[in-house]
Amino acid sequence: MKIIVCGFGYVGATVAACLLREGHSIVGVDISPDKAAAISAGRSPIHEPGVNGFLRAGHADGRLLGSTEVGDHVLDADMALICVGTPSKPNGSLDLSYVVKIARQMGEAVRRRDPARSPLLLVFRSTMLPGSMDKVVLPNLLETAGEAPGGRYEVAYNPEFLREGTAIADYFAPPKTVIGERAPGTSKKLLGICDGLDAPIFEVPFAVAEMVKYADNSFHALKVAYANEVGRLALSLDIPPQRVMEIFLADTKLNISPYYLRPGTPFGGSCLPKDVRALAACMREQGVSAPVMENILASNASHKQFLVQEIGRRLPVGGR
Repeated sequence: MKIIVCGFGYVGATVAACLLREGHSIVGVDISPDKAAAISAGRSPIHEPGVNGFLRAGHADGRLLGSTEVGDHVLDADMALICVGTPSKPNGSLDLSYVVKIARQMGEAVRRRDPARSPLLLVFRSTMLPGSMDKVVLPNLLETAGEAPGGRYEVAYNPEFLREGTAIADYFAPPKTVIGERAPGTSKKLLGICDGLDAPIFEVPFAVAEMVKYADNSFHALKVAYANEVGRLALSLDIPPQRVMEIFLADTKLNISPYYLRPGTPFGGSCLPKDVRALAACMREQGVSAPVMENILASNASHKQFLVQEIGRRLPVGGR
């Protein structure tokens, strides 16, 4: 296929390289003239093992072009992957200005696409909070394209799960493939680019796919912070932290498993509250900073209060 990749940062460059490896033709679009020039020369603008080689090989075959504009490429492309950045604003919220800009450019370009062609599949891969596709992306596309999805274009949301340093291996052997759809079946399984990937595929509404990406990333962050807090306490007590976590990780029945990871009731009983309280106290005595451990009980109490409020909210008027 002819695939446009918009945004040649870490995700865009890696995905483009892997698609070239699969035999597709790529038009790499980036607002940076330097990046566009690098793409046109078959050079990677990022440092990731294997990416530069795939880009160079695709360029040698005449299957890689670089540009700062979407231009006429939309007229005969099969798919466009939107991988532009969504940086943080000073208050921590997301800046979706790049997403809005490319959505509007795509909408304007789609107006000139022959309606007799198959719809151009616009696949957004930028990390966005739940509701962004429905409340930001689709309205901008509708306004600029002059028509809803289903005719000249279709829309999907396909978050990535790539790790720096192993991105190419992760692309070809992902833990899962999540496809957010406007309606069931509209993504057409991303026109076959998922074929051959040994991973479960989840076709879900936009908001579910958007939320999954944040559930993943925040959990990864939590794991790192938790392991480092345990490690700091272990060091303060002259205990080898790696040995402790090696044994911890060996438990795939309770520790590294689906257990305790289903949203529902708060924890209770005698062991968990007592032991979390004791460990937090030990950390304070050792002078170890442990914001995660210190706030586990507070989070649990907050969830109890949430459930009480939900029960009250769902009661019928005058109900018991």
